[in-house]
Amino acid sequence: MRHLCRFRTAAALAWLLALLALAGCSAGDDPAGAAADGATTTAGESPGTTGGGDQPASTTGGTPTTDSGSPTAGPTAKQAEAAAAYFLRTEIGMRKPVAMRFKPTGEGTGEVGVYPGEGGEGGQPLTNAVTVVRLKRQAGGWEVTGTRSPSVRVTEPRAGAVVTSPIRLAGSAHAFEGTVGVAVHDNRLGKDQTLGESFVTGGGDVFRPFTGTVSFQRPSTTTGWVVFFVSSAADGQVTEATFVRVRFAA
Repeated sequence: MRHLCRFRTAAALAWLLALLALAGCSAGDDPAGAAADGATTTAGESPGTTGGGDQPASTTGGTPTTDSGSPTAGPTAKQAEAAAAYFLRTEIGMRKPVAMRFKPTGEGTGEVGVYPGEGGEGGQPLTNAVTVVRLKRQAGGWEVTGTRSPSVRVTEPRAGAVVTSPIRLAGSAHAFEGTVGVAVHDNRLGKDQTLGESFVTGGGDVFRPFTGTVSFQRPSTTTGWVVFFVSSAADGQVTEATFVRVRFAA
């Protein structure tokens, strides 16, 4: 009886150890389960906001897709937000640009609101100076197709217009002392070159119409921008801008 009891105890112990080993494998060593957990975490991430940093990978990297071939919502939105902030920081020197959430506007297009992360009273963000950046998805990432400022409404030139120097300007604006800076940029990889500068005067109290012209030197690219920008009265930084894409006459 003593030997039988020992055998049963040993068998029960071995059976218990085997169950524990199986449970450990299913809980911690299943590659499929670990992959599923990681995928859920990635897909559930919020686009959030994007501030400073280096050039976003979206300008050179590919667009993530699902198994069906359609763009994934999370990573693509983040790339668009990063591209929008990078564009305004590079082209107009916006300090600590903060990107709001990406908003789809069509098949492969969308827009992102961006505001300066500092420049208000006591260095606070200027959340009322939101420049809306329009983007189009390309094979290598996101391309900026234009922007609009809450303080500048442009009627001339129109997007896509073929222009020669000087360019006629028209619209309305509400800015400090009514002053709106104007610049003509070429459109190249990296920071664009300034080809000419001027200014127009709108309203300092309410929106008022403006007209004017801006001359520019011979461009080395076929496309460019006419940029209307508003500067801060506190520190002179450019806080918002309307970019109008134009084509240069041959």
